[in-house]
Amino acid sequence: MIINGYVFDEWVTQNSGFSKWSFAKKNGKDYFIKQLLEPIYPMDRSVMSESMIQAKEKQCLDFEMHFANYYNAINNASHGNLVRIEEFFRCDSHYYVAMEKVPSTRLTIEQISRMDTLHKYVLLRSVAYAFKCMHDAKIVHFDVKPTNIMIQETESGHFSVKVIDFDGGFFVGEPPKGDDIGGDPAYLAPETFLALIGEEVTLDEKSDIFSLGLVMHQLFTGNMPYFDKSEYDYIYEMALDKGFIEPAYGVPEDFSAVLKKMLDADPEKRPSADDLLRFFTQKVYGKEIEVKPTELPKTPIIPTTPTPTAPASGWFSTGGDL
Repeated sequence: MIINGYVFDEWVTQNSGFSKWSFAKKNGKDYFIKQLLEPIYPMDRSVMSESMIQAKEKQCLDFEMHFANYYNAINNASHGNLVRIEEFFRCDSHYYVAMEKVPSTRLTIEQISRMDTLHKYVLLRSVAYAFKCMHDAKIVHFDVKPTNIMIQETESGHFSVKVIDFDGGFFVGEPPKGDDIGGDPAYLAPETFLALIGEEVTLDEKSDIFSLGLVMHQLFTGNMPYFDKSEYDYIYEMALDKGFIEPAYGVPEDFSAVLKKMLDADPEKRPSADDLLRFFTQKVYGKEIEVKPTELPKTPIIPTTPTPTAPASGWFSTGGDL
């Protein structure tokens, strides 16, 4: 199939949430491409009233403008640690997002947990820095879990961290509501669950910090924090009941104290990503040092509607209709 020059074999729908995805090639480069399932642009106008068409067109225009701003903010905040969005466009009735393909080889949780403590701190410092870049730009990822944090070891022995999959995220002050709230229940922050059941709570970057606390605990120890599975289905339930999550025995005392704050049921008691970066910098270098981000080219994302390259039914070549 071909969509706007991206060539790929088939869509993958397993664990894809509000989209389907594939790996693709365009102009000799490798990409990760998603087809978003909502909203649907009104192409067949014969089955809708004019008022319905206008309402759907406005919904789509608002969607385009919002996500163009959102993806631009992600790209501008990335210093090599947030996967950049290369294109955001519409073909036929669907919207697509294309981004750089991150190499599939990555360090596993087991590999990382077997490292010595200093190397773990070096790695976690890189993770904290990625989230500081995001949160400084007022972006909430909102689906923090190990599969969305790609960690690789470079030839020089350093660590490359790439945060991926921003489709469920939002700007601070513009949280999703109702059915638009997503995320993996295993890493859900307590306040996110409360929002899901209709309670009035604040959803912001501190929700990322709770989920990140679970991820960092996993990376450091190889496991999630202990919770009684006969009493609770998910960790956020225990946090709501007990007020906080106790890190595993054997985690260094000062880091255990940080994790305990990250996993507090009260978002106001959690540290910021900047606080985490300062902690890990102190552990790695023994002192505070200034972090100077690497500036990358800033190419604005402009939503586009490509010119059809195949007749009538769609923009595919031999792949059939949408």
